Amino acid sequence: MTFAKWVFTLAGLYGLITVPPDYFLEGVMVRRYGPLGQPLWLYGFLGLVVVFQLIYLQIGRDPPRYRAFMPLALLGKLSFATTAVLLHLAGRTPTEQVLITAPDMVWCALFAIAWLRTPKT
Repeated sequence: MTFAKWVFTLAGLYGLITVPPDYFLEGVMVRRYGPLGQPLWLYGFLGLVVVFQLIYLQIGRDPPRYRAFMPLALLGKLSFATTAVLLHLAGRTPTEQVLITAPDMVWCALFAIAWLRTPKT
């Protein structure tokens, strides 16, 4: 299996293991951070994240065919991690939230390498 196949397949599986439990953690989040003003934002975000895991799995099935989507996948990961860092620097989110995004930065690097190593079709 090529590097890109491994990276995107593992990223999708990792996400499908780590994200769905968050659907059941609203109570924990409320106790930790206070009531959710708009639960739609949390559940809508989680839904989109789960869909992106399926996209990663699709890219992993045929990386050359889906190569054009790899930079978009990278931007998806980068946007979340960057947002967490910027909010932390502004004093609007705790350090633990930034640390939670650390795997996303690793995936960003792996996605970039996979994109560079995948031949254009």
